[in-house]
Amino acid sequence: GGAGAGAGGPAAAPGGAEVDIEGCSISAVRGAGREFDKTLKGFRGPILKAMLPPEVEGLHRVVHSLEVLKSSLLRELAAPDALQRADELSADCRRYFSGVAQLEADLSRYGEMQREDGEGGGPSTTGRRKAQPNLPQLEVASSSGRGLAGAAG
Repeated sequence: GGAGAGAGGPAAAPGGAEVDIEGCSISAVRGAGREFDKTLKGFRGPILKAMLPPEVEGLHRVVHSLEVLKSSLLRELAAPDALQRADELSADCRRYFSGVAQLEADLSRYGEMQREDGEGGGPSTTGRRKAQPNLPQLEVASSSGRGLAGAAG
C-alpha cells in the first residue's frame, strides 16, 4: 500500500466536498480496499497451499481485476466530470464492493475447508479434498473474451 496518500488533494468535488454517488466515494472505495487487502492476506500460507492450481489462477485473475477496478474508481471519482458519470461510477462501485464481499466469503469457505481437513490428522491436503467451495466467476471487468486463451500475439 501507499504511505500517506493525500487527504484533500484532487479527491474533492468542485465545491470542495468529496464526491459521493449513492455511497460510492473515494473514502468508501479506500475503505473497501483496506478490507480487500486484509482478506487477501488471509489467503496466504496454508489456505493458498491447499488450493488447486486452477483455483489459484482464478484467485489471481479476480485479485488483478479488483485492483484494476479500484484504481480506476479512485481516478474517476477524483475527476472533475465524476458527477456527470454517476450511473457508470455507481455501477462500478457496486461491482467492486460486491467483488470484495465475495472474496471475503470465499476466504471464509476456504478457511472452513482447511479446518475440516485439519481435523483428520496430519497437514497433508494433497491426497483427498472435500468439495470445493462454490466460487462463481466474478464479473469485475468487461468480459469481452473467454479467459486468457489466445492472448499471446
